[in-house]
Amino acid sequence: QRESMVRMRSETVLVLILLAQGLHVQSAADIMTPCGLSWPASPRVHQGGNFAAADAPCIGLRPLTIYHAFHWRFKNVRSKLDDLKNTGYDAVQISPAQKSIGDGAWWERYQPVSHQCIEGLGSKEELKELCRAANERKVMVIADIVFNHMAVVAGGDEWRRAQNDKGFKNELLGRIESRFAPLTRDDFNPWKECKPDDWDNENRFEVWGDGSWCDLKPTERVMGIHKEHLDQLIECGVKGFRFDAAKHIRPKTLSDYCDYIKSKCPEAYIYFEVLSADAKMHLETTPIATSTDFK
Repeated sequence: QRESMVRMRSETVLVLILLAQGLHVQSAADIMTPCGLSWPASPRVHQGGNFAAADAPCIGLRPLTIYHAFHWRFKNVRSKLDDLKNTGYDAVQISPAQKSIGDGAWWERYQPVSHQCIEGLGSKEELKELCRAANERKVMVIADIVFNHMAVVAGGDEWRRAQNDKGFKNELLGRIESRFAPLTRDDFNPWKECKPDDWDNENRFEVWGDGSWCDLKPTERVMGIHKEHLDQLIECGVKGFRFDAAKHIRPKTLSDYCDYIKSKCPEAYIYFEVLSADAKMHLETTPIATSTDFK
């Protein structure tokens, strides 16, 4: 046990060295510790422009070290809080809490079915208990937010065919309305093929990812449901928010989300996933909040 703790603390020192070099711990593991804890090899944080992190309006109290409890159930995260605290972590990021297509594979968490309930990795009460216990240990719980899209209802080839087949297109749009009620087809961007260059150009905001993502439009109904989800998380005690696929969401919409969070939880820490090595891409969102990539 003593040898394990020494090794864990040595790894924590390495994490702190990475942070001192401008890296921010927040992703899934490349190296495992004896207790099953982990830390990433090379994520980095973008603060943008010439301003400091504290100057961005939605940054909040930035944690020093974030452990990514990747696809862990809330009860399991709760059971590891003492280990995390003793190892030096002051925040833990959980996987998406909304109802998704399943809870077997990790990627299923990133295919939302409904943001109106917490389901899959544990109940709302279990999330509340995790947040309560984490708060006692001064560990921030960070939620992973998937607001860019909903689950896949048809493959890219099917959507491609539907563009020239009105009946089949209506069938696919009917699947959307059946699967994601009360959302309707009007709450989704029209299907648009994603070309290779679209991942990093202006088209990235409305394209359907690999051709199968049901890409959401920031309608009044969509924004209302998303804010209900944020309300549930904040009620549970979540104080950190990581926005998945943020580079595919227009900055104004991201800013609206952040302003809402800050109005409910002024101390909230917020950061965006922007998967791009292009610094200009990050400059679009860093005036709002920190962004990370995995370069």
